[in-house]
Amino acid sequence: GIGAGIGGAALRAGRSIIGNALMIGIALGLTLNLLGARVPAPIFAAAELMADAAVPAALVGLGAALTRYRVRGEIGWALLVSALSLVAHPAVAYGLGVYVFALEAPQLRAAVILAAMPCGLTAYVFAALHARAEPVAASAVVLSTALGVVSVSLWLALMGGRAG
Repeated sequence: GIGAGIGGAALRAGRSIIGNALMIGIALGLTLNLLGARVPAPIFAAAELMADAAVPAALVGLGAALTRYRVRGEIGWALLVSALSLVAHPAVAYGLGVYVFALEAPQLRAAVILAAMPCGLTAYVFAALHARAEPVAASAVVLSTALGVVSVSLWLALMGGRAG
């Protein structure tokens, strides 16, 4: 039935996420950090070189994707994703911060402003990795980044100034 289909899809998605090289790297780094382990200098230097190349490589990938996809072609979905990222997400963070966690003003401002950030490049990287919704992800990254200047400024003003 439907439950088996949803359960199977959830299992496949979970395996895909857990087996993703990015997630494995994050898990290994977090584990080493929590254990207080020191990474040998040559391995750290090699990892640092790869990390330094990751963002430029992802930006090149996004730029290449934008030559294939028209932002206007996905404007509706990109606007929805941007609105969720720039408006709904910080509003939920505010509600949770005030009514659930009773955060102090500086922590609340930080949580809301972090939640108000535009869609990250990682959204496009994951879409490309799984060959799903690449045009929407690429358009949303560009659109939310452009709109994020206004959104973050408004959230900062509503939160009473600086985010800290």
